[in-house]
Amino acid sequence: MKLKRYISVFVLSAVLTGSAFAGAILNKTIQANFIEGAKSDLESTNTACGSSIKIEIPMDKYDQKLWGQDDNGGGGYGPPCGIIMEGIRSVCSKSDDFKKEVASKLKTLVCQPTSAKTFSVKMSGSKLTFLAADPNVGSNPNSDAAAKVITNEIDK
Repeated sequence: MKLKRYISVFVLSAVLTGSAFAGAILNKTIQANFIEGAKSDLESTNTACGSSIKIEIPMDKYDQKLWGQDDNGGGGYGPPCGIIMEGIRSVCSKSDDFKKEVASKLKTLVCQPTSAKTFSVKMSGSKLTFLAADPNVGSNPNSDAAAKVITNEIDK
């Protein structure tokens, strides 16, 4: 009887550990897909701004149902992150002074998919964090609105 209980506990532990491990792998796959999808936008942003911005896409608040990823990590990083980078490029194109300011102040762009109804953009140190709204219930900025918010954040 005790042996059956130990075996049951062992099997349950293995299943739960396997599920958690599979979930972690899936999140890493989705995160890699988001970063790969952002690569060309990031390259053109860095070229336009004379910068070396890096991108971070944290997955701690990621919800597959909201962001349209399939169980195999398919899909892309989505328009909101691209719009923010388009906004950054727009800021850099305003003048050489803006371009220099972006290149010197902005080192990391955090583009985080969330379940929020509204987006937010905040500059902290050399990191610009964009919390993208759930595309099913909220709205994200167009590139002009993104440029305005980014300009305000960089000028603080």
